[in-house]
Amino acid sequence: MRVAEPSAAAELQLEQYATTLDNTGRWGPDDEAGTLNFLTSDVVRNAASLIRTGDRVGCARPVGLVAGAAPGRGVLHWMTKSGADNSPAGSGTATDWVGLPLHGTEYTHLDGHAHCFWNGRMYNGRSMLAVTTNRGALQGGLEPTFPGIAGRGILFDAVAVNAGERLAPGMAIEASDLNEFFRRVNLTPASGDVLFVRTGNKRTHERDGLPGLDISCLQWLYDSQTSVLLSDAVSDVFPGVHKHMDEPIHTVSLALMGLWMIDNAALDDLAAQCEAVKRYEFFTVISTIPFRRATGTLVNPIAIF
Repeated sequence: MRVAEPSAAAELQLEQYATTLDNTGRWGPDDEAGTLNFLTSDVVRNAASLIRTGDRVGCARPVGLVAGAAPGRGVLHWMTKSGADNSPAGSGTATDWVGLPLHGTEYTHLDGHAHCFWNGRMYNGRSMLAVTTNRGALQGGLEPTFPGIAGRGILFDAVAVNAGERLAPGMAIEASDLNEFFRRVNLTPASGDVLFVRTGNKRTHERDGLPGLDISCLQWLYDSQTSVLLSDAVSDVFPGVHKHMDEPIHTVSLALMGLWMIDNAALDDLAAQCEAVKRYEFFTVISTIPFRRATGTLVNPIAIF
Protein backbone atom coordinates (compact mmCIF):
# COMPACT_ATOMS: atom_id res chain seq x y z
CA MET A 1 0.00 0.00 0.00
CA ARG A 2 1.18 3.48 -0.77
CA VAL A 3 0.07 7.09 -1.03
CA ALA A 4 -1.46 7.66 -4.45
CA GLU A 5 0.58 10.09 -6.54
CA PRO A 6 0.40 11.40 -10.13
CA SER A 7 2.44 9.35 -12.57
CA ALA A 8 2.94 9.48 -16.33
CA ALA A 9 3.32 5.70 -16.34
CA ALA A 10 -0.03 5.32 -14.58
CA GLU A 11 -1.73 7.57 -17.13
CA LEU A 12 -0.34 5.43 -19.94
CA GLN A 13 -1.47 2.28 -18.15
CA LEU A 14 -5.00 3.64 -17.83
CA GLU A 15 -5.08 4.36 -21.56
CA GLN A 16 -4.12 0.74 -22.21
CA TYR A 17 -6.71 -0.57 -19.74
CA ALA A 18 -9.42 1.32 -21.62
CA THR A 19 -8.76 -1.15 -24.45
CA THR A 20 -7.46 -4.35 -22.86
CA LEU A 21 -10.02 -4.53 -20.03
CA ASP A 22 -13.02 -3.72 -22.22
CA ASN A 23 -15.63 -6.51 -22.13
CA THR A 24 -17.71 -5.07 -24.97
CA GLY A 25 -19.26 -7.99 -26.88
CA ARG A 26 -17.80 -10.65 -24.56
CA TRP A 27 -21.24 -12.04 -23.74
CA GLY A 28 -22.97 -10.86 -26.89
CA PRO A 29 -24.20 -7.48 -28.16
CA ASP A 30 -27.38 -7.48 -26.06
CA ASP A 31 -25.81 -8.40 -22.72
CA GLU A 32 -26.53 -6.19 -19.71
CA ALA A 33 -25.44 -8.55 -16.94
CA GLY A 34 -21.73 -7.96 -17.40
CA THR A 35 -19.66 -9.73 -14.76
CA LEU A 36 -22.76 -11.29 -13.21
CA ASN A 37 -22.29 -13.79 -16.05
CA PHE A 38 -19.52 -15.28 -13.90
CA LEU A 39 -22.10 -16.18 -11.25
CA THR A 40 -23.25 -19.39 -12.90
CA SER A 41 -25.60 -21.83 -11.19
CA ASP A 42 -22.63 -24.06 -10.36
CA VAL A 43 -20.74 -21.16 -8.79
CA VAL A 44 -23.71 -20.23 -6.61
CA ARG A 45 -24.40 -23.82 -5.60
CA ASN A 46 -20.78 -24.41 -4.64
CA ALA A 47 -20.71 -21.16 -2.66
CA ALA A 48 -23.74 -22.28 -0.66
CA SER A 49 -21.63 -25.14 0.75
CA LEU A 50 -19.72 -22.50 2.74
CA ILE A 51 -22.69 -22.17 5.10
CA ARG A 52 -21.74 -24.16 8.20
CA THR A 53 -22.92 -22.37 11.36
CA GLY A 54 -25.63 -20.13 9.91
CA ASP A 55 -24.11 -17.04 11.55
CA ARG A 56 -25.05 -13.91 9.61
CA VAL A 57 -23.37 -10.51 9.35
CA GLY A 58 -25.06 -7.50 7.79
CA CYS A 59 -22.69 -5.23 5.87
CA ALA A 60 -24.72 -2.06 5.28
CA ARG A 61 -24.48 1.28 7.03
CA PRO A 62 -27.68 2.20 8.89
CA VAL A 63 -29.79 4.63 6.89
CA GLY A 64 -30.61 7.86 8.70
CA LEU A 65 -29.81 11.52 8.89
CA VAL A 66 -26.13 12.25 8.30
CA ALA A 67 -24.77 15.25 10.18
CA GLY A 68 -23.26 17.75 7.78
CA ALA A 69 -24.55 15.99 4.66
CA ALA A 70 -24.63 18.23 1.60
CA PRO A 71 -28.03 19.26 0.21
CA GLY A 72 -29.49 16.39 -1.75
CA ARG A 73 -27.30 13.82 0.01
CA GLY A 74 -29.21 13.38 3.27
CA VAL A 75 -32.34 11.39 4.08
CA LEU A 76 -35.78 12.99 4.08
CA HIS A 77 -37.81 10.97 6.57
CA TRP A 78 -41.33 12.15 7.26
CA MET A 79 -43.94 10.50 9.42
CA THR A 80 -47.12 10.63 7.37
CA LYS A 81 -49.02 9.17 10.29
CA SER A 82 -47.87 8.89 13.90
CA GLY A 83 -49.22 7.46 17.11
CA ALA A 84 -50.88 10.78 17.87
CA ASP A 85 -52.98 10.42 14.72
CA ASN A 86 -54.80 7.36 16.08
CA SER A 87 -57.66 6.85 18.44
CA PRO A 88 -56.61 5.55 21.88
CA ALA A 89 -59.24 2.84 21.48
CA GLY A 90 -58.93 -0.06 19.04
CA SER A 91 -56.30 -0.69 16.41
CA GLY A 92 -54.07 1.92 14.79
CA THR A 93 -51.15 2.43 12.40
CA ALA A 94 -48.13 4.62 11.79
CA THR A 95 -46.63 5.25 8.33
CA ASP A 96 -43.51 6.85 6.87
CA TRP A 97 -42.31 8.54 3.68
CA VAL A 98 -38.60 8.41 2.83
CA GLY A 99 -36.63 10.14 0.10
CA LEU A 100 -32.89 9.70 -0.30
CA PRO A 101 -30.12 9.75 -2.92
CA LEU A 102 -29.06 6.47 -4.53
CA HIS A 103 -25.39 7.50 -4.90
CA GLY A 104 -22.83 9.42 -2.85
CA THR A 105 -20.61 8.48 0.06
CA GLU A 106 -23.16 8.18 2.86
CA TYR A 107 -25.16 5.01 2.25
CA THR A 108 -24.40 1.47 1.15
CA HIS A 109 -25.51 1.23 -2.47
CA LEU A 110 -25.02 -0.72 -5.68
CA ASP A 111 -23.89 1.10 -8.82
CA GLY A 112 -25.50 0.06 -12.09
CA HIS A 113 -23.64 0.22 -15.38
CA ALA A 114 -25.57 3.34 -16.39
CA HIS A 115 -23.87 5.24 -13.55
CA CYS A 116 -20.56 5.79 -15.40
CA PHE A 117 -19.48 6.53 -18.97
CA TRP A 118 -16.23 6.60 -20.94
CA ASN A 119 -16.03 8.54 -24.18
CA GLY A 120 -19.79 8.81 -24.27
CA ARG A 121 -20.39 5.09 -23.80
CA MET A 122 -21.43 2.78 -20.98
CA TYR A 123 -20.91 -0.98 -20.68
CA ASN A 124 -21.17 -2.99 -23.90
CA GLY A 125 -20.82 0.07 -26.10
CA ARG A 126 -24.19 1.62 -25.30
CA SER A 127 -24.62 5.36 -25.65
CA MET A 128 -24.76 7.53 -22.55
CA LEU A 129 -27.80 9.18 -24.16
CA ALA A 130 -29.78 6.04 -23.27
CA VAL A 131 -29.86 7.50 -19.73
CA THR A 132 -32.58 10.12 -19.97
CA THR A 133 -33.99 12.79 -17.68
CA ASN A 134 -37.64 11.90 -18.16
CA ARG A 135 -37.46 8.11 -18.40
CA GLY A 136 -34.30 7.15 -16.54
CA ALA A 137 -31.82 4.48 -17.67
CA LEU A 138 -33.38 2.91 -20.75
CA GLN A 139 -30.28 0.69 -20.91
CA GLY A 140 -27.63 -0.23 -18.36
CA GLY A 141 -30.02 -0.22 -15.42
CA LEU A 142 -30.37 -2.51 -12.43
CA GLU A 143 -32.68 -5.06 -14.06
CA PRO A 144 -30.02 -7.84 -14.27
CA THR A 145 -29.74 -7.75 -10.46
CA PHE A 146 -33.46 -8.17 -9.77
CA PRO A 147 -33.17 -11.96 -9.23
CA GLY A 148 -30.62 -11.20 -6.49
CA ILE A 149 -26.86 -11.60 -6.32
CA ALA A 150 -25.55 -14.66 -4.49
CA GLY A 151 -22.17 -16.38 -4.42
CA ARG A 152 -18.87 -16.64 -2.59
CA GLY A 153 -17.71 -13.54 -0.79
CA ILE A 154 -14.04 -13.08 0.05
CA LEU A 155 -12.69 -10.40 2.38
CA PHE A 156 -9.49 -8.46 1.86
CA ASP A 157 -8.77 -6.75 5.18
CA ALA A 158 -6.41 -3.83 4.59
CA VAL A 159 -6.72 -2.85 8.25
CA ALA A 160 -5.16 -6.15 9.29
CA VAL A 161 -2.38 -5.64 6.75
CA ASN A 162 -1.84 -2.12 8.13
CA ALA A 163 -1.13 -3.33 11.70
CA GLY A 164 -4.71 -2.77 12.79
CA GLU A 165 -4.82 0.87 11.67
CA ARG A 166 -7.43 2.28 9.31
CA LEU A 167 -6.03 3.43 5.99
CA ALA A 168 -5.45 7.15 5.78
CA PRO A 169 -7.12 9.25 3.08
CA GLY A 170 -5.22 9.01 -0.18
CA MET A 171 -3.79 5.55 0.54
CA ALA A 172 -3.95 3.09 -2.35
CA ILE A 173 -4.16 -0.72 -2.10
CA GLU A 174 -2.08 -2.39 -4.81
CA ALA A 175 -2.70 -5.70 -6.57
CA SER A 176 0.34 -7.14 -4.81
CA ASP A 177 -1.36 -6.41 -1.46
CA LEU A 178 -4.38 -8.47 -2.52
CA ASN A 179 -2.19 -11.37 -3.63
CA GLU A 180 -0.09 -11.36 -0.47
CA PHE A 181 -3.10 -11.22 1.84
CA PHE A 182 -4.94 -14.08 0.17
CA ARG A 183 -1.76 -16.17 0.23
CA ARG A 184 -1.45 -15.46 3.93
CA VAL A 185 -5.01 -16.61 4.69
CA ASN A 186 -4.69 -19.58 2.31
CA LEU A 187 -7.45 -18.44 -0.03
CA THR A 188 -7.45 -18.59 -3.81
CA PRO A 189 -9.73 -16.09 -5.59
CA ALA A 190 -12.02 -17.73 -8.15
CA SER A 191 -14.34 -16.77 -10.97
CA GLY A 192 -17.57 -15.19 -9.73
CA ASP A 193 -16.24 -14.07 -6.35
CA VAL A 194 -17.69 -11.00 -4.65
CA LEU A 195 -14.64 -9.10 -3.39
CA PHE A 196 -15.13 -7.25 -0.08
CA VAL A 197 -12.43 -4.63 0.59
CA ARG A 198 -12.12 -3.27 4.12
CA THR A 199 -10.12 -0.07 4.54
CA GLY A 200 -11.59 0.91 7.92
CA ASN A 201 -13.19 4.00 6.38
CA LYS A 202 -15.90 5.78 8.36
CA ARG A 203 -15.95 9.04 6.42
CA THR A 204 -19.13 10.07 4.64
CA HIS A 205 -17.80 12.65 2.19
CA GLU A 206 -15.05 12.43 -0.42
CA ARG A 207 -13.97 16.00 0.39
CA ASP A 208 -12.36 14.55 3.54
CA GLY A 209 -10.29 12.18 1.42
CA LEU A 210 -10.76 8.43 1.05
CA PRO A 211 -8.51 5.37 0.71
CA GLY A 212 -9.13 3.03 -2.20
CA LEU A 213 -7.64 0.80 -4.86
CA ASP A 214 -4.61 1.48 -7.01
CA ILE A 215 -5.24 1.08 -10.75
CA SER A 216 -3.12 -2.10 -10.71
CA CYS A 217 -6.14 -3.73 -9.06
CA LEU A 218 -8.14 -3.28 -12.26
CA GLN A 219 -6.08 -5.95 -14.02
CA TRP A 220 -6.44 -8.15 -10.90
CA LEU A 221 -10.24 -7.80 -10.98
CA TYR A 222 -10.34 -8.61 -14.69
CA ASP A 223 -8.05 -11.63 -14.45
CA SER A 224 -9.76 -13.09 -11.37
CA GLN A 225 -13.22 -12.67 -12.98
CA THR A 226 -14.63 -10.87 -9.96
CA SER A 227 -18.40 -10.43 -10.25
CA VAL A 228 -18.91 -7.61 -7.73
CA LEU A 229 -16.47 -5.21 -6.06
CA LEU A 230 -17.58 -4.02 -2.62
CA SER A 231 -15.80 -1.51 -0.38
CA ASP A 232 -16.34 0.37 2.86
CA ALA A 233 -15.27 3.49 0.93
CA VAL A 234 -15.93 4.03 -2.79
CA SER A 235 -13.01 1.95 -4.17
CA ASP A 236 -11.48 5.03 -5.83
CA VAL A 237 -8.83 7.04 -3.98
CA PHE A 238 -9.69 10.62 -3.04
CA PRO A 239 -8.31 13.09 -3.75
CA GLY A 240 -7.87 11.69 -7.26
CA VAL A 241 -4.49 11.83 -8.96
CA HIS A 242 -5.32 10.78 -12.52
CA LYS A 243 -5.61 13.53 -15.12
CA HIS A 244 -7.92 11.84 -17.60
CA MET A 245 -10.13 9.80 -15.24
CA ASP A 246 -11.34 11.33 -11.98
CA GLU A 247 -12.51 7.93 -10.75
CA PRO A 248 -10.61 5.27 -12.72
CA ILE A 249 -11.83 2.30 -10.66
CA HIS A 250 -15.46 3.27 -11.24
CA THR A 251 -14.94 4.21 -14.87
CA VAL A 252 -13.05 1.13 -16.02
CA SER A 253 -15.05 -1.28 -13.84
CA LEU A 254 -18.55 -0.05 -14.68
CA ALA A 255 -18.25 1.47 -18.14
CA LEU A 256 -15.75 -0.96 -19.68
CA MET A 257 -15.63 -4.24 -17.73
CA GLY A 258 -19.30 -4.33 -16.80
CA LEU A 259 -18.24 -5.03 -13.21
CA TRP A 260 -20.84 -4.21 -10.55
CA MET A 261 -19.78 -2.09 -7.56
CA ILE A 262 -21.03 -1.49 -4.03
CA ASP A 263 -19.89 1.60 -2.12
CA ASN A 264 -19.88 2.55 1.57
CA ALA A 265 -20.40 -0.87 3.15
CA ALA A 266 -19.88 -1.50 6.88
CA LEU A 267 -17.23 -4.19 7.24
CA ASP A 268 -15.87 -4.05 10.80
CA ASP A 269 -18.25 -6.75 12.08
CA LEU A 270 -17.47 -8.94 9.06
CA ALA A 271 -13.74 -8.61 9.68
CA ALA A 272 -14.23 -9.56 13.34
CA GLN A 273 -16.23 -12.65 12.34
CA CYS A 274 -13.65 -13.71 9.75
CA GLU A 275 -10.84 -13.33 12.29
CA ALA A 276 -12.81 -15.23 14.95
CA VAL A 277 -13.40 -18.26 12.72
CA LYS A 278 -10.11 -17.87 10.79
CA ARG A 279 -12.00 -17.97 7.52
CA TYR A 280 -12.13 -15.20 4.95
CA GLU A 281 -14.65 -16.78 2.59
CA PHE A 282 -18.40 -16.99 3.12
CA PHE A 283 -21.70 -17.20 1.30
CA THR A 284 -23.08 -13.78 0.45
CA VAL A 285 -26.50 -12.59 -0.65
CA ILE A 286 -27.18 -9.11 -1.99
CA SER A 287 -30.80 -8.21 -2.67
CA THR A 288 -31.60 -5.06 -4.61
CA ILE A 289 -34.66 -2.86 -4.42
CA PRO A 290 -35.99 -3.37 -7.95
CA PHE A 291 -36.07 0.23 -9.10
CA ARG A 292 -36.76 0.15 -12.83
CA ARG A 293 -34.52 2.23 -15.10
CA ALA A 294 -32.36 3.38 -12.16
CA THR A 295 -28.60 3.86 -12.00
CA GLY A 296 -28.27 2.67 -8.40
CA THR A 297 -30.05 1.30 -5.36
CA LEU A 298 -29.49 0.84 -1.66
CA VAL A 299 -28.50 -2.69 -0.66
CA ASN A 300 -27.70 -4.69 2.48
CA PRO A 301 -25.04 -7.32 1.65
CA ILE A 302 -25.35 -10.30 4.00
CA ALA A 303 -22.42 -12.62 4.78
CA ILE A 304 -23.43 -16.10 5.98
CA PHE A 305 -20.93 -18.46 7.66
